[in-house]
Amino acid sequence: MKIKETNVIIIVDLETEKIEIKALAPELIKKYLGARGVNSYLLYQYTDASTDPLGKDNVLIVGTGLLTGLKGLNFSRTTITAKSPESAILGDANIGGGFGVSLRKQGFGYIILKNKAKSPKMVVINKGKVSIEDADHLWGKDTQDTQSEICEKYPGSETLCIGPAGERQVVFACIINRRKNAAARCGMGAVMGSKNVKAIVSCVSEQDLEPEQSQEFANCLREVNQFLQKEFLTDRLKKYGSSHLFEIVNESIGMGRVKNGRTLAFTNNENINIEELKKFHTKKAGCQNCVIACHYVYEYKGIKNEGPEYGVLAHFGPVLGMNRIEDCLVLNDLVNRLGLDASSAANIIAWLIDLYQDKVIDDKFTQGKELKWSSQELVYSLIQDIAYRRGLGDFIAIGPRNMLKQMPKASEQYLCWSKKIVQSEPADLRCLPAFALSNSVASRGSDHLRSRPIWVAFEFPTKDLKEVYGKDVDSDALSYKDKEIVVLWWEHYLAMFDMLGLCKFMGFHSLPPGITFSIFSRIIETAYGEKFSQEELKEIGERLINIERLYLQREGITRKDDYPPQKTFEPLKETAGVRKEDKEMKLDRQKYDNLLEAYYLKRGWTNQGEVLSETIERLKLDEGCSYDL
Repeated sequence: MKIKETNVIIIVDLETEKIEIKALAPELIKKYLGARGVNSYLLYQYTDASTDPLGKDNVLIVGTGLLTGLKGLNFSRTTITAKSPESAILGDANIGGGFGVSLRKQGFGYIILKNKAKSPKMVVINKGKVSIEDADHLWGKDTQDTQSEICEKYPGSETLCIGPAGERQVVFACIINRRKNAAARCGMGAVMGSKNVKAIVSCVSEQDLEPEQSQEFANCLREVNQFLQKEFLTDRLKKYGSSHLFEIVNESIGMGRVKNGRTLAFTNNENINIEELKKFHTKKAGCQNCVIACHYVYEYKGIKNEGPEYGVLAHFGPVLGMNRIEDCLVLNDLVNRLGLDASSAANIIAWLIDLYQDKVIDDKFTQGKELKWSSQELVYSLIQDIAYRRGLGDFIAIGPRNMLKQMPKASEQYLCWSKKIVQSEPADLRCLPAFALSNSVASRGSDHLRSRPIWVAFEFPTKDLKEVYGKDVDSDALSYKDKEIVVLWWEHYLAMFDMLGLCKFMGFHSLPPGITFSIFSRIIETAYGEKFSQEELKEIGERLINIERLYLQREGITRKDDYPPQKTFEPLKETAGVRKEDKEMKLDRQKYDNLLEAYYLKRGWTNQGEVLSETIERLKLDEGCSYDL
């Protein structure tokens, strides 16, 4: 089966149990390619400012990348999109594993769930047919037990499922595939739970997915893989998984957040490091079709899981002041089984500990819990209470957007967030202006995966970057100059990975010029049979950023929401053990204002962050192809 034949949408009305199958319009593919691109367009069409994120009018969109399912590179990614219950704006989460590949092999690229089932259900795709089955027997089970039971009935199937947190609509509940592949951000698990859907199951298919030009496609991928094999960062990724970033970001560069950003010095660290973590690894693993296989299975005291990824290691380590690798292994397993976003869970708990330690909140507020750093027992119990909506955990489960309405006024100043969602980036945004801007303008709230200008930290010579950015840019990592150009380019670049279904680790783990737009152009032509020039692909990336901005604009997002946390404009509260040059480090508000203004100008937005009419016209954002849902 040609990959081109699988751009088909399954529309499931959970209330009536009516199922429709429709082809994706070719003009929509030309404008948005796939996955995040198509999903964001559909979300813009089918939700609005009045849509309740946990109401039946919200839609849950599962979209595979344009090339998800093809072998030879890391084409395994899927984007899950809905209006976010965590932020109340655009929400999506990207997931690897095997579900997207399996869905494509069934002949489908997209699933849209609308309305709400009357009782717990699961959607099953088997041999090209779609059905809705009862899932009462699965309700209440964790994600591993759920998948095990489904696999008994449908051997070899790939499943998207929620745990107890999603069932109880914790606003930062995630969706899990396999042991640890998570569609983590923005509360997509809560949306799935609000629709009474426990799982989406794609059964085994013997179909093979083929590119349009097999030999030319193979030649193209051979070049990409040869390029990746020469990258020392790719070697580290293969050896350690993404946890190797802990050594680079937290130890070598020294920009990791510690204790909710109170300090950069992780002075009480006992054994959190990549060599210690490797002692617990038992075998390699990876997403379907991946040529790198950066996952590792680990075992510890009866626990068997995968990871932890860098984000989990950094959040359940220094961000919470936790200092033992064993604690990270236990907490990684717990959040995956319960179906919680590790970033949000860890950041919110760290925020509350910070408030408690500074006496902004007291024992009465915490319902008798003593909130302190470096307590695995505390964090473990709070995560369980969040998932099962008990005591203080029930309050945390509504997320900071709602929590702040019932908290002391000073509380928000301690929070690492923007656009009503906590920071997914474990790094301290004080350190690099480019990171501060990229996280803050991200369309789904404070986020490090919309734009990841990692090359800034290495301060490559200007001449090495001209080929990438199209002009000479200031390569000083601490400078604000030209960083709007860098952030904008990375937004378009990473949009390609999302829309094609590629793993972004390839982008993060290659040095300039990276996997170029000319390579993307060749990959698409040989795989899909459609020609897109480099400039056309950049324009598609730009169109995606702008349709998402229009969504935010409709929800009331303005310039005031494109700023990093207040605390990043203030020095560190604790400086013991911090390098001398970092003790007074903070962002300069006036320079950040100017940088944001330059970014808006480059984007074709007003100085308040609104998309200009001429930008809408140029990118044809007012045109599209609708589907009657």
